[in-house]
Amino acid sequence: MRQSAGTPLPPAERTDVDRAAARLRDALGETEYTCGHDHPERHVDGPDAAFPG
Repeated sequence: MRQSAGTPLPPAERTDVDRAAARLRDALGETEYTCGHDHPERHVDGPDAAFPG
């Protein structure tokens, strides 16, 4: 989103964002994380919901 707006993430914030993304990837699993990243318009309605394939 930042890149599409022409405001890339400052390097000083990259470590925090990478750490949060890694924790989210671990919690969701690679498939759900990738789907959510590739399709941000989709959302999870609850802890047991899954992204449509």
